[in-house]
Amino acid sequence: MRRASALLVLACVGCSGSDGPAVEGEIPDLEGVRLERMYAVFEPNGPARFGSYDGAVAPGRTIEVDGVEVTGDANGRVALEVSGAPTVEVRIDGVTIPFTVRTPRDAREAAVHPAVGGTGDQPNDLLVADGPDGARAIVVRSGDHAVSAFDLAEGLSDDLPGVRLPRVMDEVAAPWFVAPWDDSGARFAVTAQKQNRVYVIDLASESIVHTLVAGPVDLDTPFTLARPFDLDGDGTDETTITRVTPQAPQPVLVHDGRVYVGYSGFVRGSTPALDPVYVPAVLAVWDLTDLGAPIATHVVPTMNTQELRVTPDGRIAAVSSGVIDQSDGTVRLTTEGAVDFFDPATGAFTERYTFGDFGPTSVLFAGDRMWVASLARARIHAVDLEDRSTVLIDIGDQGVVNSVFRLVDLGGGLIAAPLFNDDQLIFVDATTRTKNPPPFYAPIVVGAGAPVFDGLQIVAPRPGRRGVDFVGPDLYALSGLAARVTPVELRKLLGP
Repeated sequence: MRRASALLVLACVGCSGSDGPAVEGEIPDLEGVRLERMYAVFEPNGPARFGSYDGAVAPGRTIEVDGVEVTGDANGRVALEVSGAPTVEVRIDGVTIPFTVRTPRDAREAAVHPAVGGTGDQPNDLLVADGPDGARAIVVRSGDHAVSAFDLAEGLSDDLPGVRLPRVMDEVAAPWFVAPWDDSGARFAVTAQKQNRVYVIDLASESIVHTLVAGPVDLDTPFTLARPFDLDGDGTDETTITRVTPQAPQPVLVHDGRVYVGYSGFVRGSTPALDPVYVPAVLAVWDLTDLGAPIATHVVPTMNTQELRVTPDGRIAAVSSGVIDQSDGTVRLTTEGAVDFFDPATGAFTERYTFGDFGPTSVLFAGDRMWVASLARARIHAVDLEDRSTVLIDIGDQGVVNSVFRLVDLGGGLIAAPLFNDDQLIFVDATTRTKNPPPFYAPIVVGAGAPVFDGLQIVAPRPGRRGVDFVGPDLYALSGLAARVTPVELRKLLGP
């Protein structure tokens, strides 16, 4: 097992008198088998069932469940009805593993551990990454403009390393998102939304080691602002621009020797009397090995870039919601949202998937489809990348505004979607395209929910295989409004 770091304190298995719940034990690491993707569950109002997710066993491989042989299908899944006994014996290569048959409701409730200590002022992003001594948690706080190591048992502490970002020309940083800079577990890139900068921080020395700034970009065609606005601060309002200084960086991605930063183009939000002001979104690319070299900048075809992800074929997907207008008291998308694919080899955007006023925020690739979540709707698009056909999955109340800020790949074809307003973690089976499949059957609740919601913002997975590389919680839910982190242990539902 991987040793827990000082920043990640895990409860002991079966211990009594501890502050938190006991966690599930280790999982035998059997060759060619993923036991943590298997489950045994009492179906609601139905029989007991044993099943699994993609890659649990090799296709065509046979295992024995309560004396019955079952063979993995083309996706490496197994499924069969079992007796209602409290445990199921699974036999693989002469090894017998008892699986507890769980009750879904009790398991979902047990999966949510008590929230840990405070995150600081206005947390905006949370990352759990491999560090020099194991898993390391990083929290980004836009309220006090800092990036800090975070103890996932205790919260923030003066004893933990951190970096407070400086003011520039009397402008605060408003750090937005964070990404690992390298494999050191000490260096991270963080976007400073209000300063139009990207800082590379080193937690070992508690310092800023690089500052990245993108210069002006010439536009192919003039761009007309939504309303006259003094963009350059010279006292004169502009109405049309022919070049743009990249504004409001949000997503950052370090991949294959390059640093990608998405500038949303946000300048001013809307008011009851005034339209929002945006300029074109920009994708800036730095060479990781030579940050002083001229950078490449590209105008994103869609307004308001929210996320960058690597596609299965190595391109970069830029997820853009479109312009957000709340001037009439509702959330409206006034320009088209899309996912635009950027090809690093050609240095150009090569493909586009449009989504109208859906307001895309996050994209994930699983089960031979592209999954796209929304800023304004509790709904996910599952897009076939070959024929572009779409299956829509409603994951919440369609009569209210709701947001999924980041989809999470849990492996095996299982996707997690945190609903901001409902404080619920929704699960989707990417292979069967079903919501809250077994062993879940319902969302995991990690907050109060609407109308007085905590703001389930980001869910950060812990690297590695749960039960094999570590025991204890494997997901950490950041509630932005409540300013807290809630550990979630999927082993209460999945695995022996």
